[in-house]
Amino acid sequence: MSKLEQVLDQAEEDLKNAELRGLAGKLTNPVFDNILAPATSLAANTLPKVVDALPIPFLDEASSGALNIGFGAVKFGYSILPLRAEDDLGKESQDLHKGELEEQSRFYQKSRPVLSTASSLIGGAINVTIDLLRLPFSGDLRDWAEATKQFVGYLAYSGVGSELTDAFLSPGSVSAMKILADVQEEKDNNGKESRRIRTAMDSWPVELQPGGVEAWKLNMDDAVLYGKYSTIAYGIKMIQSSEFLNVNGHPFSYAGIGSASERRRKQKMAKYVDIEPDDIIDLTKPGGDIDIIGYVLAIHRAKSAIVLAFRGTFTVSGFVTDAAAYSAPFCDGMAHSGMVERTIKIWDHLQDQIVQLLKDNPGFELVITGHSLGAGVASLLTLKLKHERVLATIDAALANVNVRCFAYACPPVYLAGAESELAMAEIMKSVYAFLHETDVVPFCSVDSLRRVAATISAVNDMTNPVEGILMAVGRRDVPSEIVDEINEIEESDLPYAPGSEKLAIPTSYIVWMRRDGDEKDRNEQPVFNAMFCRPCTQDGLDGTNDLTIRVDKDMISEHLMPEYELSLRSIKEQLDSDVKCYIFPSSEE
Repeated sequence: MSKLEQVLDQAEEDLKNAELRGLAGKLTNPVFDNILAPATSLAANTLPKVVDALPIPFLDEASSGALNIGFGAVKFGYSILPLRAEDDLGKESQDLHKGELEEQSRFYQKSRPVLSTASSLIGGAINVTIDLLRLPFSGDLRDWAEATKQFVGYLAYSGVGSELTDAFLSPGSVSAMKILADVQEEKDNNGKESRRIRTAMDSWPVELQPGGVEAWKLNMDDAVLYGKYSTIAYGIKMIQSSEFLNVNGHPFSYAGIGSASERRRKQKMAKYVDIEPDDIIDLTKPGGDIDIIGYVLAIHRAKSAIVLAFRGTFTVSGFVTDAAAYSAPFCDGMAHSGMVERTIKIWDHLQDQIVQLLKDNPGFELVITGHSLGAGVASLLTLKLKHERVLATIDAALANVNVRCFAYACPPVYLAGAESELAMAEIMKSVYAFLHETDVVPFCSVDSLRRVAATISAVNDMTNPVEGILMAVGRRDVPSEIVDEINEIEESDLPYAPGSEKLAIPTSYIVWMRRDGDEKDRNEQPVFNAMFCRPCTQDGLDGTNDLTIRVDKDMISEHLMPEYELSLRSIKEQLDSDVKCYIFPSSEE
């Protein structure tokens, strides 16, 4: 190794360990991790080769010496700054002024949904910014361009692009969307006409029989825990968002501590899921990667589980994946193309680590979890591992490893082929899916988007611009023939277009959670109930993939992971208190 390589390698290592605290840390630590460190790594891989190629005597020594002086000066300046963080998170918390901690406690005891949403959005904005800043070092720009080209090409050859353009760019599209939203809301509030009741099972799912409520209690205990893992996969801002909602009923002592280094992030994440920091084995840095979805890999010893949690859409790279929603072959069926690609790449990336962890911890299960995009990848990876018997193929000693998935806000990502339907249905019993209120993502597919477009076009055809506006603002009633047409489009299948298969959430049942009126618990938090819903058509009865997107003012805010944590905990606490919080279709919504 040349002297120049040694200097640059040491500089990269120093940057990984450099950490400032307070406002300086908030601003500089992400820059250290995501811009300067990759830039130094790139320099370490290229500059020595350039130096070796130049026929200049002692160039290696001279260049390494010059850089060493510069880096040394920076390290000396860093060493005398009074901004370094303490090694112990607990000590750092204790060092905060007592009054400040009391103020934090009062602040967090009250649920603050606006601040919760803002914190989530700020976290997303930070990750998008990092995603864009790291482009020169990541090589993602070419991949983004290729993915965009494929997406545009699909829209063109399938005809879906013209359907969407004709609908959403029409002059009356805004009015038509509002009319659609009003019709959907009235129907959804109409007892047995509601979307949840239309897809609900009339008895306990087979997987929960014969135990019923007792079996579900155990399932919900795990759902709450692995929901927290899905939160930490997003990073510190999403944890803070959960605290603003008072999800856990009490504040965490680290709330006021600001730092974004990997070491500090591990400490905060570990505290949130109640494990040791050393048991967080690996995690991605803030920002995005078009090949590797954001993740946290950890050991949860109390549950004898290796946990792999995937982050949802929080970066530009995530949006690129979401957009590739057209279908591709996967596990003897069809699946969301963008998520299939992410699934294959993340397994290639983590396979060796996960296999070694399972070997080192015999008897542990593998739990894969995620939210939104992360839930889609988690569920597809579970299908892949079980369908292809991947672990047993790698090592016969891993043949009996139990693999489960907890999927929150999972989009429709899979449809089994006719010949493999029974086999895949058995595998899907290992996927536990959860849906919150009017969250839009579990209904987002090419098929449902086409049906929204068809509805907008139909409403436009049945109204003139003035009539549409008057109906949209409530100055004129929506005629029954328009209501019937909207319902007809939602309840019938469209002509097939390539890549627009009616994908579904790959599970045997979905726990669909909704607020129980205006009821509040002892912490003044909303109380939720649940129904067990079919993910696709069964025995002629509707599943969630038969429903189109519901246009609702809360369809985005109710998608956020902290909202899911809130509803999951409400259900769990009621079950623990022997309160019936589940509903079968014989009950009115």
